[in-house]
Amino acid sequence: MIASYVKKMDTLSLEAIGVPQQGSDSSEVTERTRSARGRGFDRILGDPAVMLERLCKALGIDWSPAMLHWAPGPKPEDGAWAPHWYDAV
Repeated sequence: MIASYVKKMDTLSLEAIGVPQQGSDSSEVTERTRSARGRGFDRILGDPAVMLERLCKALGIDWSPAMLHWAPGPKPEDGAWAPHWYDAV
């Protein structure tokens, strides 16, 4: 993500790329999913479907197998920044 950012922006700061916000969000998710993650997030790679389903349940989010696959290309939810990023990353 940082490499993509510096291709488009002249300056880089932790705040601009969301590091403080991600740290806060990560701490909250870690606390809320402690029981769902078992021995660690590396288990996700071993069985992504089962682990994502457990994570969704722990967070109160509806699970769908479609969460594991998506079609390539632009999407409406990509947002206003998509045209500025996709040509360079």
